[in-house]
Amino acid sequence: MNHTDPMPGAGRPAEFPVPFLNRDRLFAALFLALGYLFWEPFWWDASGTGWSVQLGLFSLAYAAAVLALVYSQGRRPPAESWYWLGITQLLVWRFAFPRAFGDDIGVNLGLALLLLPVAAGGYWAFCACGGLTAGRTGLWLPADVLCCFFAAPFGNFGLLARHLLAGAGRALGRSWRGKGAALAGLAAGAGLCALAFPLLSAADGAFAGLLAGLRLPRWGAWDAVLLRWTVKSLFAVPTACYLYGLCRGALARRPAGAFRRQGLRRGALALRVVPLRTPLLAVGALCGLYGLFMAFQARYLFGAFWGVLPAGFTYAQYARQGFFQLLQTALLNGCVLAGVWLTARRGARLALLRGLCGALCALTLLLLATAGAKLGLYVGAYGWTVQRFRAAVALAWLCWVFLAAAARVRRPLNLPAAALLPGAAAWCLVAWVSF
Repeated sequence: MNHTDPMPGAGRPAEFPVPFLNRDRLFAALFLALGYLFWEPFWWDASGTGWSVQLGLFSLAYAAAVLALVYSQGRRPPAESWYWLGITQLLVWRFAFPRAFGDDIGVNLGLALLLLPVAAGGYWAFCACGGLTAGRTGLWLPADVLCCFFAAPFGNFGLLARHLLAGAGRALGRSWRGKGAALAGLAAGAGLCALAFPLLSAADGAFAGLLAGLRLPRWGAWDAVLLRWTVKSLFAVPTACYLYGLCRGALARRPAGAFRRQGLRRGALALRVVPLRTPLLAVGALCGLYGLFMAFQARYLFGAFWGVLPAGFTYAQYARQGFFQLLQTALLNGCVLAGVWLTARRGARLALLRGLCGALCALTLLLLATAGAKLGLYVGAYGWTVQRFRAAVALAWLCWVFLAAAARVRRPLNLPAAALLPGAAAWCLVAWVSF
C-alpha cells in the first residue's frame, strides 16, 4: 500500500468493530426503534391505562438521538435550538399527565397540547440540524416550516431503508446468509403455527383437550400480543422514515443555504405586485373606521380605565361582551399588516404607508388595552381563575406582537422571532398554570 494515499475509508461512514455496523446504519436502526416507541403511549391510552410518562421518555430518547446524530456529523446545534428543546420538553411533560387537566380546560386545549409537542419537536430537530434558512427563526419562517414538515422528511423518506439495508448481504457474509434464512424460516413457521392452533382447536375437540392438557397460553393472549405488535409496527416504520428523513434532510441543506436564500428573496420580491395606492386607501379606510368606532363608543370602551361600569352591566357581562371580537379584530389587523408589507410595491409614498401601518398598530393596541381594562375590572371583583389567566396572557402576547410590529414599521426587526419565541414561552406558562 502506498503510504502517501489518504487514510483508508476516508469519506465513508465510520466503521465499527462489528463489520455489519456503520454510523449510518446504526442511526437508521436507532430511529426505527424511536418510531416504534413513538406509538407506545398512544397504545396505552387507547387501552385505558393512561399515558403515564411514556410520552416524556420518548421525547428524551428522541432528543438524545437527534443530538447524537448532529454531533456525529461534526456539527454543533445553533444556540436557538436549545430554547426550542426546552419548550418541547415543557409541553411534552405537561401533556404526559392529561388527566390532571380536568374538564374545565376543554377539548380544544387538549387537542392543541397533543399537536404542539409533535410540532415543536419537529421544528426543534430541524433547527438543531441546521436546516433553518437563516440559521435561526426569521423572516423565512413560512418556507422553513414547509421544508421542515413536508419537503425534508418526505423528500428523504426512503433514506432510512437505504441506510439500513445497503450492503447488508455483503457485510454479513455468505455464512450468515444461510443462518439468516433458517432463522427467517423458524420465525415464519412459529407465526403460521400460532395462526393455525386456534383453527385446529375449533375443528377437533380432542386436539383442543390435548392443548389444554399441555397448558399452553390461551389464544386470547396471543391474539392481543400479536395485534399490538402488528399495529404498532405498521405505524412505526413510516414514522421512523419521517423522523429520520427530517433530520437527514436538514443536515444536508447547509451547503446550499446561500443559493436557497437568494431564491427565496427573489420569490419575496416577486410578491410585491400591488400598487401603493391600493394599500394606502385600504389601510386608511380601516383606520378611519376604527377611529369612528372609538369616537361613538368612547364612554363604553374607555370607562374601564376609570373603573366605571356602564349602567345595566355586571362585571362579567362587561368583560365578556366583545372580548373575543376584539381579539379577532387584532388578528385581522395582523393579517392586514403582513399582507400589505409582503405585497405592496416600494415607491415614493412608502413613508405614508409606514405611517398608516403605525397608526393601525396604535389603534389595535388601544383596542387591546380596553379589553385588558375590562378584564382587570372583572378580576378585581371576582379574582383570578384559569380562564381569566389564559385571557390575560393572550392579551399580553398580542400587545407585545403589535408593539414589535410598530417598531418594525420604523426600523428593521426580526418580527417572526420577536412574536414566536415569547408566544411559545407564554403557551408553556398557560399549560403549566392549568396543571
